[in-house]
This record gives sequence, structure tokens and C-alpha cells, in this order.
Amino acid sequence: MITERQTSAGSRYDALQLGVNKRMSQGIQFGLAYTLSKAITDSPDDRTTIAQDLRNLIADRAIASFDKTHILVANYIWELPFFRGADKLLYNLFGGWQLGGIYRAEAGTPLTVTISPNRANSFFGGGQRPDLIADPKGPRTIDQWYNPSAFALPAMNTFGNAGRSLVRGPGLNLCDLSIYK
Repeated sequence: MITERQTSAGSRYDALQLGVNKRMSQGIQFGLAYTLSKAITDSPDDRTTIAQDLRNLIADRAIASFDKTHILVANYIWELPFFRGADKLLYNLFGGWQLGGIYRAEAGTPLTVTISPNRANSFFGGGQRPDLIADPKGPRTIDQWYNPSAFALPAMNTFGNAGRSLVRGPGLNLCDLSIYK
């Protein structure tokens, strides 16, 4: 028995990155960074996932599972003006406070819809996907993020026609605040 393992996938990453920073002056400092990017690959991740149909690798070319199209990060520090001009004792007791924060917003990661029955009778391929029969975009609520009726089981002995990364998961919004002296 001869076993062969190849890592022959291809990928591409393009990005636009913008940033603005204001150094501390007049009690205020802030930064803003934005990234618009796209990662495309014919392998959803590194070495752990096999293509649905090993004879048709182009069918697995899609947005990468780790793609984050939009990322926005903002940060700030504000020296509170209380007791700024006071004598050392008052300033040390009541002044010198700073308010800071970081805000991060990012797009959700792509999700791939898969099926569990082996409809293609394939024993060397990876996870199989259903047929796409309608728009997969759903109401994006907690109960239902995408449209499950947009997918159907493929005919026996065939692979589904749905591509990888058809549904985008929910995004992320984080806000950290601090007050310190």
C-alpha cells in the first residue's frame, strides 16, 4: 500500500489598511485602525480538511474560513481635568484620573453548510455539501441566522453544488472601558 499526502492548495490575501493616531496632548490620545481584506483559498484550513471532491479542487475555491472582511479598532485615553491645576496634595488625592477604552468591531467569519450522510459514496473526500436551491441569506436572528430551506440533499452518488463559505456568521462588537489613576 502506498500512501501519499500533498499540501497543494493555493490562497490569496489582499488588504487595505488605514490608521490614524493622535499622541497625548491636551489630555487626549486616540487611535483608529481599519482593515478591509479578503482571503481566498481552495483549502478551508491548514491540513485538517480535505476537499469535498478530490478530482475537482476548483469547486472548493472560496472565501477562507478565517476571513474577516472588515475590522475596526479604536482606542482612547482621556486625562480627566479635575484638580489638574491644584497643588500637589489635592492633585495626588483627587486628581490624575484617566479614562480609557478600546472598541473593536469585525465582520463574522464564513460558515460552510455540510451534510452528514455520504450521498456521493465517496470514501476519500472530505465533508460533503448540500445542493444550493435558494438564497441562503436568512433573517439573522438568534433563532435563525441563515435560511436552512435554501439547501437540499443532492442526488445519490453525486456531490452537492453548494460552495464553501456561503453564509457569513455574526460579527463581533467589543468595548473595554477603564478608569485608573
